[in-house]
Amino acid sequence: MRPVTCFLVCWIVAFAPCGASEDKVVLVDFETAADKVFEQQPNVFIVKENAKSGAHALKVAHPPGGESYEGIAIADPARLKLIREHFKEFPLLCLDIFNPNAFPVSYGASASDAKSTSYGTRYNNEGFYAPPGWSTFRLNLTGLTRSSSNTFSEREPLDITTLKGLSICTFDHQHPKAVMVFFDALRLEGTGLPKVDGLLAFDFGPSKSAVFPGFQGVHENTLYASALGFGWKNPLGSWHRRAGPPDDLGGDYGCGDAFLIELKSGPGAYVVQMCIDRFDDWGQPFRFTRRTVTLNGKTVHDEKLNGETFLKTRYLRYEQDEDTPHMDIWESRVKPLLPVHAFEAAVGADGKLDVRVAAEGGTPGIISFLVVYPKSKESEGKAYLTALELRRKQMYADIYPFTPPMPDHEKPKPSAEEQARGYVTFTRSTQADIVCQSAPTAQERGAPLVLSVCPGQREAAQIGIVPLKKIEGARVTATDLAGPGNARIPASAIELRKIRNLLRKRGYSTQFTLEPCLLQGFEALTFEPAVTRGLWLTLKVPAEAVPGEYAGKVKIEAEGKAQEIPLKLTVYPFTLEKADDISLSGMNTTPGFWNNWYADLNEPWWTAADAALRDLADHRFNAVTGGPSMAFKCLKEGKADIDFADADRWMALAVKHGLTMPGDSYQGMDVGLPRSSGKDCMAANEQYARSQYGIGYGELIKLAYGAVEVHA
Repeated sequence: MRPVTCFLVCWIVAFAPCGASEDKVVLVDFETAADKVFEQQPNVFIVKENAKSGAHALKVAHPPGGESYEGIAIADPARLKLIREHFKEFPLLCLDIFNPNAFPVSYGASASDAKSTSYGTRYNNEGFYAPPGWSTFRLNLTGLTRSSSNTFSEREPLDITTLKGLSICTFDHQHPKAVMVFFDALRLEGTGLPKVDGLLAFDFGPSKSAVFPGFQGVHENTLYASALGFGWKNPLGSWHRRAGPPDDLGGDYGCGDAFLIELKSGPGAYVVQMCIDRFDDWGQPFRFTRRTVTLNGKTVHDEKLNGETFLKTRYLRYEQDEDTPHMDIWESRVKPLLPVHAFEAAVGADGKLDVRVAAEGGTPGIISFLVVYPKSKESEGKAYLTALELRRKQMYADIYPFTPPMPDHEKPKPSAEEQARGYVTFTRSTQADIVCQSAPTAQERGAPLVLSVCPGQREAAQIGIVPLKKIEGARVTATDLAGPGNARIPASAIELRKIRNLLRKRGYSTQFTLEPCLLQGFEALTFEPAVTRGLWLTLKVPAEAVPGEYAGKVKIEAEGKAQEIPLKLTVYPFTLEKADDISLSGMNTTPGFWNNWYADLNEPWWTAADAALRDLADHRFNAVTGGPSMAFKCLKEGKADIDFADADRWMALAVKHGLTMPGDSYQGMDVGLPRSSGKDCMAANEQYARSQYGIGYGELIKLAYGAVEVHA
């Protein structure tokens, strides 16, 4: 958050904080006269309403628009000292928030240490959202990072032992009216996990990554030493990566030849619970042909994966699922991606456990986290894992709120006929979405579908269905369109698809939205109460269609009852010329990059590519973006040797579908020359070219792209 002078609280304050108890350290509870200092900023008041604990809370009234930051700022020495002294045993900074609005309210957190001098050298996270109702903000103080500049290109851990300022405030500038939220009970909390004798818990990730509270951090520099009692044998530093969500435990991972642990409980049987998968912001699932887990020389997990199984169980595991307003994101999306495997291990007289995760044919074997405990403590160990699961799930829900879209109109009062059939229908232009909570306007309800097109053109319309009860097995069909004379447009020219809702999180935002994103074919539909079903009708008018007025119907049949929606079409007496003076293309042309991941996926990928380019042509695009890369192999007799096979095949598909206007190479279609983009990129690229090819980088570029030009 950017600095605002009026936001800071005086450094010298006479107050008596509640201090530390067995499970928390209270910093501010707004119950004492000393807490009045937090009312010094405008639009912030201590009130007797919406208090989570005690009788008072801090009412924050964020004014409409403007660059103001209302909330809590801790800058006085006494409270900062409490944080510095207790954050290791109580690593979570917590704040209860009540949002009385029907929409999420954005807020952020900022912290500075002794090395912080400006906006760019503090911890700044403006991406939090408080959902409607009560929620709890929890911030892992051991994982805060600050940038070394305003570019945020270099992250360094924030030193909490020299903490000199901390604030939490709103900055919602999206609403025309003042936005109210209530803060209560700013405090430090512990891990919330039970103590189990002999249990050890490890969180793997890069050295600058946060460590989940209650776990021991393991990074690329954590080498095994007897004095330490654990560590890597030959860590693979490039595979200690921070992926981000869902939390500090499952959002990062590490890799090495072996992870060694000295178990203080001595020899005997142990239970090892570990996550060996990753959660990736970009949706690239863990892939391999074979993966094994070996504990003290015994293979306890042996898993094989081919391309077909990879697509079905990983890459496209949710292909047929639809996100709903009432879904549990953790249970349905997060937990399946990060399964916890339980194994047993026999530990000998030396008390050591040797853990090895190996993978072939893709990503190396990784570990996200590992928990080990004596078999004799199995019931307590399981209770620990249960508590850990609940803790992670709640923290995830607090940080990544999900608020279904608001109804766009007032819910309709059904007529007797609509009540009898169990749903209300309406039609809507494709210029406005039908979301899962949509309701019709008076003009949309009972209106026909009306389309106007030229011969050879495609046009679309929407049908909305508001269920009044659960209905299964509903079928929707279209009739032929009857036109002037005996002219007809067959029903086969009409495609009906359901509008599939997807949960989305944009960029680095932590807020989930549920949006209509995909069109999906269907044979039968299930209508769920309180979830509006959108249908998308696409009409492809034949090029030889006779101009004039046409009429047909869309029929919905469910539970022995039928409803017919009139479809009216005007075919104009002229055609549209194909655009040939500008390039029309779209992002995400290439259907993923899974064609080279498994040998048996290469031809299925090309089938998908053919369908993708055909769909572009159907939508009147005339160019492609990206495509399979060309493969720079070597320099041979002063010329670049490049494998053009995949690029040529891609371009042949483009020509086949008439996508021949100039495009660009975004998302692929490059020669694959290694290149550095760091601050010393010019020197690094030059050094690479001379060491590998004996020429300067500039000359290497000329040879490579010159060969592309000649080939083209």
